[in-house]
Amino acid sequence: MNIKIVLFIILIVVIAMLGFAVWYMLGFNEPAKVLNEQNKEPTPLLSLLTVIDNNVKVKVLKAADFEDVKEKAQVGQGSRVKTSLTGRAVIESSDATTVVDKNSEVVIADHSEENKTKFQIEAGNLWAKVKKVFSQGEYYKIETPNSVATVRGTSFGVFYQTGITTVLVAESIVEVISLDVDTKEQIGEVIMIKGGEKAIIANGKEPLVSLITDDDKRLEWYQFNEASTKIPLPKERETTKPSSPSPTIETSPNKNPSLAPNSTNINNTVIKPDYFPAALQNQILTPEPGSTSNSSSAPSNNQVSTQEQVQTFNHQLQSVSPTVLSLANGDADFWINGKNLNDAVKVFVDKFAVNLLVLDSNTIKAQVTKEVPPGTYDVSVLFSNNETLTLSKVLTIR
Repeated sequence: MNIKIVLFIILIVVIAMLGFAVWYMLGFNEPAKVLNEQNKEPTPLLSLLTVIDNNVKVKVLKAADFEDVKEKAQVGQGSRVKTSLTGRAVIESSDATTVVDKNSEVVIADHSEENKTKFQIEAGNLWAKVKKVFSQGEYYKIETPNSVATVRGTSFGVFYQTGITTVLVAESIVEVISLDVDTKEQIGEVIMIKGGEKAIIANGKEPLVSLITDDDKRLEWYQFNEASTKIPLPKERETTKPSSPSPTIETSPNKNPSLAPNSTNINNTVIKPDYFPAALQNQILTPEPGSTSNSSSAPSNNQVSTQEQVQTFNHQLQSVSPTVLSLANGDADFWINGKNLNDAVKVFVDKFAVNLLVLDSNTIKAQVTKEVPPGTYDVSVLFSNNETLTLSKVLTIR
């Protein structure tokens, strides 16, 4: 009798296990799985921050204070990035490259596996190159205290200082809205900014759209991220640098004030072309005091020999950043760091000559195209005095 009971219990257990297996395989548990997925928090993602110019600090989520970053660091949602007057950094993720300018402080407010990324600018400037086209519900946003710029695949820069946000769009389209500084409610309509256009948003005002000017393109920050060649300054401005770091704003009592050339009217407020911080103004197009001249004037008693002139250049190459480039999405930029780089004339990745832009005496921007095959290469710079310096095996192409 006991054996029959034991066999009966075993049979019941086997039938129950078979029934559960059939239930699971036929997917009757899908509603529960869907509910769990809906309640599941998006998984935060990490991005790689690479220092371009020194003096970059990062404070990760829940950290007590900022820490100096010498070369690279992992950053994610909740991370805060701060740069000094000389610091710059690039943040790379699978869908975008974001460059943090000098004298800036930004927060990664959102960055998850759902392809949702949002940066908040508290001060300073960002430039983003978004590689992918986002689907419904996905986004890449840059938010300032008085605006939000949203894209689905483009190259654009956002500048913020003293209540003025400026959005420069190099490619594609950026969606811009104005926000009330206190309530964060939308002001006016959504404005679409096309490539070659800019929008200026003052506190409490709707975005005002105009074309990007040559003055905008001469900005060192614009050329650092976009320009392949320098746009020379007008002769009368070649030796003039802006003295004020803040925007020049004049309030006119007239309803239709007469605007200066290239100035912009925002509801009776005139913002002149030097609305960008002085830190953004193009320093590299103005000769530095004491720079070496190649003029052919007659020799004087104080003139040094040719050999001594060559030595005064004192070129130095220190590093490249980032050290790994992917060409899967097209051409890729990298930066060469060093000293006294103003007179660089060519950059080579192995035997391949690449496009270059001298940003300042310490930084060269270079661009690798798909003609360079995968591998790890030397990076060489040729200077105007025919000196060539090389960093060995510092750049990997994938």
